[in-house]
Amino acid sequence: MNRRVVCVTAMLALSIGAGACSFEKSSDPLSPTLAGPIPGVVITAPKVMQPANGAKVGDDKPVAFTVGSATSNSVRPFTYFVQIASNVDFTNVLIAKGGFAPSQGPEATFVLADRLPGNGVYFWRVKADDGANASTFSPAAQFTLYTVVIYEPPGPVAPINGATVSNLRPRFSWSNAAKSVAPADGVRYEVQLSDSDTFAQKVSATVGEDRSGRTSVDAPEDLPVATQAFWKVRAFDDNNVGPWSAVQTFKTPARASGTGGCTFPKSPAEATDEEWKACFFSLIAKRGVGPTVSNEGIWTLRPELNAMGADWQNGWRGDPRPRIFLPVPNCPSATNPSPPPCAYSRTVDVGDYGGPWIWLYRGQT
Repeated sequence: MNRRVVCVTAMLALSIGAGACSFEKSSDPLSPTLAGPIPGVVITAPKVMQPANGAKVGDDKPVAFTVGSATSNSVRPFTYFVQIASNVDFTNVLIAKGGFAPSQGPEATFVLADRLPGNGVYFWRVKADDGANASTFSPAAQFTLYTVVIYEPPGPVAPINGATVSNLRPRFSWSNAAKSVAPADGVRYEVQLSDSDTFAQKVSATVGEDRSGRTSVDAPEDLPVATQAFWKVRAFDDNNVGPWSAVQTFKTPARASGTGGCTFPKSPAEATDEEWKACFFSLIAKRGVGPTVSNEGIWTLRPELNAMGADWQNGWRGDPRPRIFLPVPNCPSATNPSPPPCAYSRTVDVGDYGGPWIWLYRGQT
């Protein structure tokens, strides 16, 4: 029976003519006043799709929510009801909104007009409700709302315009990038360095922003001598990345003093002969002191050899050829005027003056 109104008018003699009306809820399954829930109706819970669990969402526009569609065996149409909370158990619900219509496909997307505070972590869940029956809530998903920052390119200061730098580990400087707002996690810069303007092969360095307005960082490793190099820089934070600056060029010097030496798997004293040989010839290439043995080359390489516990010896036991004393475990440094006896157990001839650099390991002599 459809909605009916039964009005009973009192006809008793003692009545004062007052009337009474009662309203009965409809049994029509499509009626908005249907008494529910309807037995046998099952509505499956929708699924949270986007923002997915762990997603990061920018605060530059209202958040869009996508759900995997629920199903129902009822003739009553359902809509979606969403809750957003600041904690996973939803004891602090910030937004609770319903009435979002489903779509014909496997997913439905809707946008909340309500804006959430930025730089916060939130939890959301959804259920389907037809006014008489409802599904359970979906499992909750967590998302982070972050502040969108728009960066301008940084302004390279040095080295630029093809200038020749004074050493093989130059310092790169730039004017800080202009930004729309200051990010909560601070600004950092990435510098990329390459031997080509395509940056197919590159090394990178990262540094935090200097609030003075100009930021600098040293090259992460020694560069080859007499080489043209390319570099660029950009600003970023945990959630935003700015554009690259214009590419700049510079040249390294034809020769340079040592600044770092070599890195060995263990200590220099425990490095093998082959590891030391690779180190020695890499230093020759980096410092530009090849291809022949010279006194200038020896004095260019000596600071790095000393730093690694090795040293040169000229005219040793009447032999005019330069020789290197390699470091020996538990032996004092060979850099004294008179090397200790234990240092003689590990020596290398490196060639004749005016001749090519060689590596002739003599070991115990």
